[in-house]
Amino acid sequence: MSLSKKISLVLLSVVTIGGLLIGGLTIDSTTRSFDQYLFETRQSEINEWCDIYLDYYTSHNNSWKGVEQLNVSEETDLTIYLGQAYQRPIVLVSKDGRILVHPQRNFIGLTVNASLLNHGFPLEKNDKVIGYLLPMDYFDHKFWVLEESFIRNVSRSVIKGILATNLIAALIALILSQNMVRPLRDLIKNVRDMGTNDHFVPVAVYSDDEIGELAGAFNQMGLEIEKNSEARTRLFGDISHELRTPLAAIGATLENKLLRSEALPPEEISALYDEVLRMSNLVKELQSISRLDAGHLELSKTLIDFKSFFSEFFVLMEADAASRNIRVAIHIPDDLPYCYADSERLKQIVLNLVSNAMRYSDDGGQVTLTASADDQYFIFTVQDTGVGMNPQDMAHVFDRFYRSDASRARDTGGSGLGMAITKGLVDAHDGIIQVASKPGEGTTFTVRLPLYEAPEEEG
Repeated sequence: MSLSKKISLVLLSVVTIGGLLIGGLTIDSTTRSFDQYLFETRQSEINEWCDIYLDYYTSHNNSWKGVEQLNVSEETDLTIYLGQAYQRPIVLVSKDGRILVHPQRNFIGLTVNASLLNHGFPLEKNDKVIGYLLPMDYFDHKFWVLEESFIRNVSRSVIKGILATNLIAALIALILSQNMVRPLRDLIKNVRDMGTNDHFVPVAVYSDDEIGELAGAFNQMGLEIEKNSEARTRLFGDISHELRTPLAAIGATLENKLLRSEALPPEEISALYDEVLRMSNLVKELQSISRLDAGHLELSKTLIDFKSFFSEFFVLMEADAASRNIRVAIHIPDDLPYCYADSERLKQIVLNLVSNAMRYSDDGGQVTLTASADDQYFIFTVQDTGVGMNPQDMAHVFDRFYRSDASRARDTGGSGLGMAITKGLVDAHDGIIQVASKPGEGTTFTVRLPLYEAPEEEG
């Protein structure tokens, strides 16, 4: 059964049950109101008879013996006293349902049924029922036919109302269910089309309720999937491009030497070895990216004296900077708090940032590394005086295989994975990395790593 049919069926069931309950209560209330009306129309008449019969019962030692003699055809003081009331005879019935007084004496002594007795007017003395008064109309079959006809007409009107309400409810349920299910149908269609279409087509958001929220979430998910798909396509394209060039160079050189049966001179061997190292580094970076994506990067955090830690591998950067005629300035205070991080991953972060800064700095430029701390974070920045970046480049600086236009050449632009790996490592430390840059003025990367928090002692 479709969802729209289920919604329609549920709504129709609720309306039907509600209609039956309301109809039943209406009929019951109408019946009671009708009986109350009959009671009120005879109230004054009944009250006069009540007083007379109660006086009689009391004066005869709480007995109804001889009470049938009150119902006489001759005019007596009693009939004069009752006046018009006597013209509408009243039947007296004992508490057990036996007729005591009736205009037709052949009815005296007969027993009335319980349903008729329930419509009677009770006579009470000392909070105990001693008998019932029944209007003579109650013994007329036409009277009950009239009441049944009235109740039947009311019931028929209630049933017609329930049927009309159900019909309207069915139409409303059909319209509501179609409006509710339409976004879901669009959603199902788009889900099925996602496997065949080249581009994701967002679904229309018809409302701001839960279904609209679902459609919005689906659109966001679809855009993310499309973005990741495009990134994956670019990833494979960039990988093939990065590997094709060195492989082609190595292949061409070796093929040329094989055809000429010549030995490789040392300088060509060195060039080929550089290409092999470049491919090896690319594979390592891809492995790092893969581990970061899978969440399999294991960290062994320790407290690190950043100044001593940095001095251990500063010589590597200093030699590289000297070959590029770039000056490296270090500003690390002695009273700096310990940095809480994985030493190997922290070294990779620093080397990536410094190497990136030197790569984009001109000869004679400067790279400055500064460390500090606040109440929450250990902070270090790497600033260069290089070419800088425009806002468009800054928005993609941490994207994989992204290189700014000023560095698209492979010999200066790197693999395009260094910044993506750096951000992944910072994220793995629950840290924050930010970039600020202006074209022609250089770039500054700022890394914030949470300070160490000693566990609270128990007890």
